[in-house]
Amino acid sequence: MSDTPPARPIAQRDSQTLLEDLCIALRYVGISNYQFHPEDARKKITEVQSIHQELSRRHFDPTDRLTELSQQTKWRMLDLLEDCLAYPRAIPYVKDPDGIRIHLRCHLCRTAEHPPNPEFWMCDNCLKRVIDAIESKTPINGIILFRTFNTSARCAHADSDTVLAADSWQETIFGNCAKCFTEELQRRSSGLPRPTLKEFTIDLTNVKSFTDIISAFNDGLIKPAGGNWNGNLDAFNDYLSWPPEQAYRLILLGWNRVYPILSATPFHGSQTMLDVITEIFQHNPQVQIVYS
Repeated sequence: MSDTPPARPIAQRDSQTLLEDLCIALRYVGISNYQFHPEDARKKITEVQSIHQELSRRHFDPTDRLTELSQQTKWRMLDLLEDCLAYPRAIPYVKDPDGIRIHLRCHLCRTAEHPPNPEFWMCDNCLKRVIDAIESKTPINGIILFRTFNTSARCAHADSDTVLAADSWQETIFGNCAKCFTEELQRRSSGLPRPTLKEFTIDLTNVKSFTDIISAFNDGLIKPAGGNWNGNLDAFNDYLSWPPEQAYRLILLGWNRVYPILSATPFHGSQTMLDVITEIFQHNPQVQIVYS
């Protein structure tokens, strides 16, 4: 099979081709909201800017095609184009039809946004609702209230008598106390940035076997750090410390597909792969696990 020929320079492409290339580049930027590879995304944003500049020079309006693309993708493509053109003054976040930026949608109420890089993926109003729920010991939809003797399942402020809150969708429960949520609200209102954690996204949305899971972790975390995991869990524990960052965030995209596979894969005795991998995560506090 012959290699794909390189794309012609933008100025040499016809307007209809440029329009479709603009659509492809915008879709890539949108997908990057889920699995962000900064250098690749920057290249596509720059491509969007260059194509749009050439189309504008030709007085070629992409509005109708982008409106059609919005209907096909259910993303607000004209808004995404506007943000790409404003980059780096603005960050191109793809929006749902209701105008909420998908990456920033509150995981609790689903009708508002949380700020970028939050401690908790909730809007300010929902943080207040969680604090009220903890203090009144009254559960709300989407939140589990509990106490625990397990130090690995509770925040540093808590003891065994502290009422904790956790998202009900998490497979591995970790509770935070009212003080944690209050401190996050205070940080947001003060405008102080949260220390930035580097994020690694493990795309598990299409896995069908443990072999697929190994491949996903290699692609998203281990190979970029210089390793190659073969499925050995002792090695997996070691690989979690390979990234040079002292702390980082590991986003497990599509964890609901992994759960039944690992639960059905025996490890030793009555333990399953899920039991052991969950324990490994708990023993690596430098890794903030996000089950998505």
